Amino acid sequence: MREIKFRAFEKTENLLIGVGTFYFTYKSILLDNGEEYCFDEVELMQYTGLNDRNGVEIYEGDIFYDDADNHIGVVTFLNGAFVCESYFDGFEKEELEPSDNRCFLAERLIRDYGNVFEVIGNFYENKELLDER
Repeated sequence: MREIKFRAFEKTENLLIGVGTFYFTYKSILLDNGEEYCFDEVELMQYTGLNDRNGVEIYEGDIFYDDADNHIGVVTFLNGAFVCESYFDGFEKEELEPSDNRCFLAERLIRDYGNVFEVIGNFYENKELLDER
């Protein structure tokens, strides 16, 4: 069974926050450290249950580098599954579907190619990495 964990990106301070538990109120998210944020102030990212070749936990929004194919991509949650979307081909996120050959199920990618998959940043702190494709 996959461990359910989250982290959050706090937009106004540009800060990545580890989140143990959180609660939704009618207008905000209350973190276990007592901090309360409006919904538009944070982005929650769920742990995929997978680790990269260095043992780093992989979360939704993480940017990965695949040195076997020399390309960069991002881990997203799309149509009920964590997927690794390749930006190597220059395709936009909206064009991809889990069945698309440019979009790989994260679990299968790590199982089959985990020795070449490395987290190098995340979408919220390191968007410029995706521009380097």
